[in-house]
Amino acid sequence: MKWDIKRDNFALIVLAVAVIIACYYYTILPQMVASHYNGNGTVDSYSSKLNFVLLCLCIPIITYILSTYYLFSNALKKYFVMKFNTILILRDVVITFAVFIMTLLFASGAEGKFPNNILGIGLGLLFILFGNYLPKIPSNYFFGIRTPWTLSSELIWNRTHKISGALSITGGLLIVLFTLLRIKLGISILVVLIPLGLYSVLIYPYYLSIKLEKGNNL
Repeated sequence: MKWDIKRDNFALIVLAVAVIIACYYYTILPQMVASHYNGNGTVDSYSSKLNFVLLCLCIPIITYILSTYYLFSNALKKYFVMKFNTILILRDVVITFAVFIMTLLFASGAEGKFPNNILGIGLGLLFILFGNYLPKIPSNYFFGIRTPWTLSSELIWNRTHKISGALSITGGLLIVLFTLLRIKLGISILVVLIPLGLYSVLIYPYYLSIKLEKGNNL
């Protein structure tokens, strides 16, 4: 399978928008820009405007280059040939989220405070989108929930990704809800994402493997 620019129209449009956003913020940012924030979202480090803009712009561009090269490498073709459109959608979601993060960094550089509430909503939406596509990912060694248990059985892989997709959507909705309720993002991640992640990535597939070893039906 060869790279086709028609398949990348959406990703390239997103990158073009990223360049436009970067150019706009370059005209309004101060010469020294807030480049790092502490846990409360306040500034604790500064950078020159040019370095800041270029570094932020590199986030979506490098994400696109690496993910596209990764997807079209020979090692992946045999795994994703039947589900390639699904994988491309996930790649485009990641690139769009990278532009979202870039925009937040620019906005925070202009205002001097990082908008954790907006980040929380964006992160929640990211998990919701990923949850919709996780069950469609075929068993492979490169992408998805790759543990010894999921890779040892296609049945465990499918069941794990089905449950993980539902939990990802649930977690995303909870992150959005907690953000709207003004609960700190760090607390939301600790209470919601980490437990759901541990269950879907480690506990559930291990449980399925033990059940399968005992000869029980899944």
